[in-house]
Amino acid sequence: MLVLSSLFPSRPVHLLADLPELLRAAASVPPQNMQPAIPTGDWVPKKLLLSPAPVGWRLAAAIDFSDVMTSWREYDFLGPSTFIYAGAPDRFRGFLEGSDLSSTDYDSDMRWRFSP
Repeated sequence: MLVLSSLFPSRPVHLLADLPELLRAAASVPPQNMQPAIPTGDWVPKKLLLSPAPVGWRLAAAIDFSDVMTSWREYDFLGPSTFIYAGAPDRFRGFLEGSDLSSTDYDSDMRWRFSP
């Protein structure tokens, strides 16, 4: 049996007490049919590399050295939800709908992913 305090010897044991329960709960959270996404939380023009396409331009790369990860695509909505639409749920819902999410996407799983 893994003893968590041996992995984190400098952490007080009481801070690790809830970790097994949190890990068990987290294992059931990622949906099996999750659409792959590479969210950065920070899409800005200077981080995008474009290349010529037969008609116009196409996205060739996204450059972000700090926090690129694989996760739920909703991760990119955390910045706007916190800093732009904080306190205005109707505006944020409009933002999400404009981002191609359907009303069926607003469920307890999405709320869980948005919560700290």
